[in-house]
Amino acid sequence: MAEDGLPDTNFYIRKISDGETIDHFIKPGYLTKEAVDAGSPVYTLTFILDDTCYKDYASLLLPRAVGYSAGLLNYFFRGSIEITIPDIGIYAQTDNPAQGFTSIKLLAKNITPGTEEMTNGSIELVVRYKLAHDDPFQSSPVPTDTEFTYVTVPEFNNANSVPRGSATVLTFGKGQSTIIPLWTTDVYLQVVFKGTLGNEDGAIAVGFKDISEPTPVDLFNNMDKICLNGSWYNTSSPEAISQVDPDHDGIPGWDIYTHNIENAYLKISNISNPINASPSDYTFYKPLVAIKPQARLRTRRIITLRARRNVTR
Repeated sequence: MAEDGLPDTNFYIRKISDGETIDHFIKPGYLTKEAVDAGSPVYTLTFILDDTCYKDYASLLLPRAVGYSAGLLNYFFRGSIEITIPDIGIYAQTDNPAQGFTSIKLLAKNITPGTEEMTNGSIELVVRYKLAHDDPFQSSPVPTDTEFTYVTVPEFNNANSVPRGSATVLTFGKGQSTIIPLWTTDVYLQVVFKGTLGNEDGAIAVGFKDISEPTPVDLFNNMDKICLNGSWYNTSSPEAISQVDPDHDGIPGWDIYTHNIENAYLKISNISNPINASPSDYTFYKPLVAIKPQARLRTRRIITLRARRNVTR
């Protein structure tokens, strides 16, 4: 339908051999029928390409171009790495909220199709996150940076290979530099290997993991209060003593006094293999958790970074 609202009849030359079949290969122009000599350059120049021709070309060329591009990317990034949580059940931990996380540990395994090995290379961790503008450990969302922050950390123990079969432990960061601040959201890990993959030198392999945000674990001592017969009392108070003093001699029959918590051990383990905390096997240890009646010690003494839905506390 032309711009004047009347239908125009168009003629196209169809290509049926020497490669792909194209219904709208080329279109005769207004002067094509006036060119007497079909073999002259003038005759050739009368043919044109219009939107219908371009649409047929694009339907054949674009998928092939995308396929070539994908094949090229797959060739240069054909190596694959699986990232899983280490046996300790967490990727990182800190008991210093102001400093954040200075070390990350994970398990990595070569899962490239075939039998090619990853050897003689370098291994780096790329951490991506958004910084929160307020304390994210609350029930409602808080504003965050619109752009991601990227941190690159080399493998601490100079590991140069990612094996097949069984995963290897990789550690990133051991100094005082913060890798992940405490107030972060949208935390992602990428392990990048650059080295020999099979017979190819300079190959690149990448592993990706979306992990959860820093997870607070609160240790607090509330033994300034005691529940007796369904009601709460201040420990050591006359009201509490009267509840457990059947002889009315001022000597309670139960221990209703204030105590500190000493030698508190906390163990984080995989939900499929839960492990009880003990003095010889623990993730965190606090020698003393004292009573603070005013603040009730609800401060976050321990912060952990864990795998989503894979850690029992």
